[in-house]
Amino acid sequence: MFSDIDAEKAVLGSVVIDGYVFKNVSFLKPQDFSLPDHQVIWSAMSDMARDNTPIDYITLGNYMDKLKSHPPHTYLNELSMAVPTSLDAEHYARIVKEHSRHNQAIKYAEQGDYVSLEKVLKDTATASKLFTGSDIADDMISLQSIEAYRPIPYGYEQLDASTTGMHKGSLIVVGARPSMGKSQLLLEIWLHALSIGKRALFVSLEMSRVFVAERLLAIMGGIGTKDLRTGQLNMDKIGAIADASGRVSEYDLGLICSASSTSDIRATVSKMGGVDLVLVDYLQMLKDCSDSSKGDNPTQRVGYASKQLKSISLEYDIPLVIASQLSRAVEARADKHPMLSDLRDSGEIEQDADVVLLLYREDYYSNNNAGTLEIARAKDRQMGAGRPVTLYWDASKFRYNNK
Repeated sequence: MFSDIDAEKAVLGSVVIDGYVFKNVSFLKPQDFSLPDHQVIWSAMSDMARDNTPIDYITLGNYMDKLKSHPPHTYLNELSMAVPTSLDAEHYARIVKEHSRHNQAIKYAEQGDYVSLEKVLKDTATASKLFTGSDIADDMISLQSIEAYRPIPYGYEQLDASTTGMHKGSLIVVGARPSMGKSQLLLEIWLHALSIGKRALFVSLEMSRVFVAERLLAIMGGIGTKDLRTGQLNMDKIGAIADASGRVSEYDLGLICSASSTSDIRATVSKMGGVDLVLVDYLQMLKDCSDSSKGDNPTQRVGYASKQLKSISLEYDIPLVIASQLSRAVEARADKHPMLSDLRDSGEIEQDADVVLLLYREDYYSNNNAGTLEIARAKDRQMGAGRPVTLYWDASKFRYNNK
């Protein structure tokens, strides 16, 4: 059964905090919700709207007290805290409706009710946004100008020359085994985007805010974590900290350092009023990937998360970069260079990604080529796979550079 409990909570919570948005999401029916408690609450909201009764935390609670069975009032309070604003209620409602249609289609197919199945599939198709020939013609004309692309550079000359940068609407997967440098690379890309005036959101599912601050000080100020933690700071380093903190305070950035779902990321992007770039470290740590309601096995759950991230990149017309773990199959081979098939629970990730970059450090497996990071463009939907580029670790600046 397909469902998105976070989206359901977001719809209900939006109406609890702003009853006026109900009219924008009234196309939902109680049976569209997967949880019985959510069905009861939506049915009560629908009845109140039909009777022109204002909907808020108090009136809804009083109305449900008249019912024989209903969730506790504390759950209404939980719903009201599920979203920071009601602005995205319609978007979450469409997610709920989409899952409901999928479940209906499966049910009718299993029952052999092909008339009802055809109607559901038709409704699903018409719900998609339709572009006309004139829309596409306008796009084709605009592509005459290089300004129409305006990609965001990664910040490494060779990589930008090879890929032409990060393009709008693209889902970019950075795959690697542990300790290959995924987090470091994403942080450096984030900082470069911020340094050229972009608004960028970084979602760290492994590091705390303090750990991120330590990494940023290393990259921006050349100050190692050991120096910070042991207090070995001379006047030059103290000055570097002041300079780095001053620059960061002026950047137009967002940072999430907590367990998050794709719904949380979508809500944050909306709350920020849109962004130019989102980076997620890393895919398999998202709450979606451990939520049984998103699929029966890890592959389905990871696939759900990757599709939602792709949806965010398209909806907000932004590049979205996600780090992804590679499977242990890499370690079993004589040649440790990663391949597309090594993407952990890879079926959907490989399909959804517009670009796949695979990282390889030879010095992780041997004493050769110390400090080099090889980045292979294993997939590029628009340009095709390309030759690897190499970055070099600058130990004095705690970051990767072109040679």
